[in-house]
Amino acid sequence: MHRVALLPVLLVTLTAHAQAVTESLDAGVPAVPRSTIALYASTATAVAIATAALSTFAGSLLPMAAFNAQSRPDPLALAGGFAIASLLNVAVLHLTLPFLTGVGATDGVSSSTSAAHEKGWRASRWALVGAAVGLLTLTGGALAERDRFASGQWAMLVGAGTAIISMVAFDVLEAVFAWQGFVASRKVVSP
Repeated sequence: MHRVALLPVLLVTLTAHAQAVTESLDAGVPAVPRSTIALYASTATAVAIATAALSTFAGSLLPMAAFNAQSRPDPLALAGGFAIASLLNVAVLHLTLPFLTGVGATDGVSSSTSAAHEKGWRASRWALVGAAVGLLTLTGGALAERDRFASGQWAMLVGAGTAIISMVAFDVLEAVFAWQGFVASRKVVSP
């Protein structure tokens, strides 16, 4: 649940990739200024970090409530907390990032946030498959651990690690490919 520390890498990666994509797709359309690319990259990174923090906090409420009620940790509540955090992260990030591509709009050029949304989803959904596998592994380990102590810890660790890595990959892929969809949809508007 500590993805927040890994997300500053997103800013550097996103800025470099966005610049390369913009230059390769700008045939016949005025180039997006570097300052606009940097604005999108920094805004997308800030939204990803804020979403990760919010989803981590929301996901921690269930295990904390279970601990307070039982005076011991509940592995199934931990798995539920991971699921809540992952779903909240996906919902908020997937719904907001395509609209942030609008910061790249320039006079005389139209673009499509729906193209950004579609391209981002096509690329990032595969990371969600990895997150689902991680969450299922985490839940299976939690069920084994709940049944017999020390029997599901490795499965829980592998599942949690897989879910975290997959969610970071989702965050990066959603941001990068939403921008790519935005740039690909730019067209010169006739006066």
